[in-house]
Amino acid sequence: MSNSRNKKLKIVGLYVLSIAMLLGYWYMDNSTELNEFLKKADRVRTDWGFGVYAVVGLVQYVLLIAGISLPLILTTLLIVKNKKRHTTKPIRNAG
Repeated sequence: MSNSRNKKLKIVGLYVLSIAMLLGYWYMDNSTELNEFLKKADRVRTDWGFGVYAVVGLVQYVLLIAGISLPLILTTLLIVKNKKRHTTKPIRNAG
């Protein structure tokens, strides 16, 4: 019972993590504070500003890709596992 409960909690936790990643991406994409900071960073030193832009862009894309792919992969694995459980019934001999 405990093992099954832990599995369910992990699955729900991964879905919640995925939602948090998508919310993080949405916040970074629509944040006026982040855009102002990036503009200030670009004005101070161009090479430093470019590095900040690159890091922010990479973090955004990682959050987006992980936030989308995590539930897709998890749902696919759950569907395949559920199909295997229902299709592996013992075959009885007719005789």
